[in-house]
Amino acid sequence: MSFGQAILFKLRFLLLPLLLLSVIFTALYSALNWFLVARNQLLSLDADVANVWLPGVLSCLLAVLLIQPRLRVLRLGKKHNIPFLYAVVAIAVVAVPAIAAQAYVKIAAGEITHLADAAEIAPAPSTKYYAFDHLCLAHELALPKAVVQTSGQHNETLSFNLYVAIPTCQDSTGQKTSPIWIGLTFHKNISNGLSDVAKNAEYEAFLRACDKAIYNADASHYRFFERAAASEDRRNFEKALQGGGVAISPPPTILIPHAEIFEQRTGDRAEWIAYAFGITAVMWLLLVLVAPLADTETEVPQSRAKRSGGVVLGFLVPRGDNYGLALLLDINIGVFVIMVLAGLGFVSFQPDDLLVWGANYRPAIHGLGILRLIFSQFVHGGVMHLANNMYGLFFAAIFLLPVAGNYRLIAFYLVCGLGASIASIIMHPATVSVGASGAIFGLCGILITLVLLGDTRVVAAKTLILINIGLFIILNLLLGAVSVGIDNAAHVGGLITGCALGLIIFLLDRSRHSTANAGEKIRW
Repeated sequence: MSFGQAILFKLRFLLLPLLLLSVIFTALYSALNWFLVARNQLLSLDADVANVWLPGVLSCLLAVLLIQPRLRVLRLGKKHNIPFLYAVVAIAVVAVPAIAAQAYVKIAAGEITHLADAAEIAPAPSTKYYAFDHLCLAHELALPKAVVQTSGQHNETLSFNLYVAIPTCQDSTGQKTSPIWIGLTFHKNISNGLSDVAKNAEYEAFLRACDKAIYNADASHYRFFERAAASEDRRNFEKALQGGGVAISPPPTILIPHAEIFEQRTGDRAEWIAYAFGITAVMWLLLVLVAPLADTETEVPQSRAKRSGGVVLGFLVPRGDNYGLALLLDINIGVFVIMVLAGLGFVSFQPDDLLVWGANYRPAIHGLGILRLIFSQFVHGGVMHLANNMYGLFFAAIFLLPVAGNYRLIAFYLVCGLGASIASIIMHPATVSVGASGAIFGLCGILITLVLLGDTRVVAAKTLILINIGLFIILNLLLGAVSVGIDNAAHVGGLITGCALGLIIFLLDRSRHSTANAGEKIRW
């Protein structure tokens, strides 16, 4: 094949299909999002799920299923993770324009209704946006909800968030009506490395500034208001109402104020769709052009690709001979997915929501609440928390499966997690704790104990276990010691439980093996 023919083949076989996939997916998903969610709200999806995570996940699946198999025609060296780079860029070509388009759809969809005051909302047709000739705010009845969170890879940032719901005044006739709530948000980030005294001072200053802004809030400064859809902000406004004794069933009308001109609300978001498509397409074009074609397709046999896919699915799909790890992974991931679909968030969940879903919390450990000691092992605080723990679970279970088998792996996970949960409530009188990390530390403790005792079933991987598992334990304990928001008590409790289990396993299995050998000699 000549140079020109090779270029044309790459463009036809790799570039054009991906660009068409990107355009078609972006158009179809945007149309569905516009009709079902953004405009008519026929589906009550969380805004982040509908506009970011769902198109992102679907883009990833489409790119992997439809485009990645075509990469077999390229000779991609394995050094520096080159195949992984191509896969990531292919996903970006589909995902980035689609997500950029949803930012436009979210704001552009919906009509505006002009009303005299808030009292006219109830009889008027329900729309997404409203503008009022007159709107009075009852500042003295404002209901706040404060949320303090840590963020960053090592919890280095402390975020202050205040969500305030302000009711509208009585209508112009003086009749008492169900209030319309105006939602205001305030945010401030500081370093989590500050002393407790400095943090408290910053928090008090933040609240004083918010109080001043709430008192001075003037509805006439806003050009239009947006009806709050399902989102993390709306959930926090509803929690503010609940805290003030206001019923949220039926759902109250909460409006978010906007100061920009209504016709200019989308800004340059439409242009960013084209930018996102163009930039990612150029990146893919350059990658396709620089990679040489494989001499034959046998350089990357299809059977190998199938085996690779089978190995990946094997760890997620329970099978007769390999179900222990798959079940643990699936339950953890499944709980997270259900929480996301319930509209609780994605990047992080709030402590009160985690409590509802079974978080470990000493004041709640009574009656059936004792089940939190188990349930909390399958609940995670956000996507990064889940990803880190699933990686640790996968790594520890791979080494432990030959020793434990399937049902014992599940039992060890639950027992180690129970030890971690008990240690957490002993050390923390009022801390919300979730996650599989305590159980994972326990599995690591079992492995370390078996290695140190010279168990023959793990001796072949002794060096690998000691280096990787040992570093995992040490680094996470050190990180928990210097970071806020990491439950080291659960880690240590799980580790101690795992070490004890490792000793019991070693002694029982050795005794059983000795008895079996003796019986064989007698029968012989």
